[in-house]
This record gives sequence, C-alpha cells and structure tokens, in this order.
Amino acid sequence: MSKKRTELNVGVRFGDVKTGLTTIRMGLIVDRADSKLQSIDDVLCDAQLEVGLMLDADDPDQEVIEGMEDQPLKLIATTGGYSVTGGHFTSGLTFKRSSVEDGKLDKFARRKGTLTAKRTGDASEDTPEQLTLNNEGGEKDEAA
Repeated sequence: MSKKRTELNVGVRFGDVKTGLTTIRMGLIVDRADSKLQSIDDVLCDAQLEVGLMLDADDPDQEVIEGMEDQPLKLIATTGGYSVTGGHFTSGLTFKRSSVEDGKLDKFARRKGTLTAKRTGDASEDTPEQLTLNNEGGEKDEAA
C-alpha cells in the first residue's frame, strides 16, 4: 500500500465564489493532465486544509491584482470531495467567512492560478482546528 499524500501544488482555474451567512465557498477546476487521481483523492477528499491561493501573474490575458503578485493568500479551508469528468477534476473549498477579508476571494473568481494545499485533518473530525474554522465559540457549525 502506498503512502498517502498530504500536500498538493497544482495549477487551477478558480470557479465562482458564493458567500453564505457563515461560510464562503469557492469552486476549483484542475486539468487532469496536471495532477493524478490518487493525489487529488488523498488531499481533497473529506479534508481540512491549509491552503495557499495565488493568481497566475504570467498569463497575459489576466490583469495582475495589486498586492497579490508574489505572495499567496493563505487560509484554512475544508472540502468534502471532488468529481471527475473527461478532462477535469472539480472540487470546492469552504472557508469561514470571518477569516476572509470582504471581497478578497472574489478577486480569484473565474481566474487561473495555483493552489497549494496541505491536509491537516479530516473535515468530519471534531479537531480543535475544525472547531476554530467553523466558529469562534468552539461549537461545530453544522452548516459548514
């Protein structure tokens, strides 16, 4: 049995950003040629993650956003799983709304970039990190 991967660094297309009452969800599209199914499964299935989001500054069709040229936006996220189509993996990241500056994730919507993700636990576990991610009071937020 092979060792499970805990980190992923892959080019992505960021999807739409949806803001709820306590969470923000952002879609991801990964070209199948850029990653292996086992890596996606190990890192993005039922996971709590430390993520770094970075826009592709080298893409001439994409304007550079001031302050986001050379440093990733680092956040904590959860993901439930992924789906596979002929040419892509799709998934979504869920963030605690209070942990993200208003409008910051909107700047990534429908743009190309890079996702770095480090698996820190399972999304379904009641770990201290998960409780902190979901709300400040330490009770699990079932909506996330």
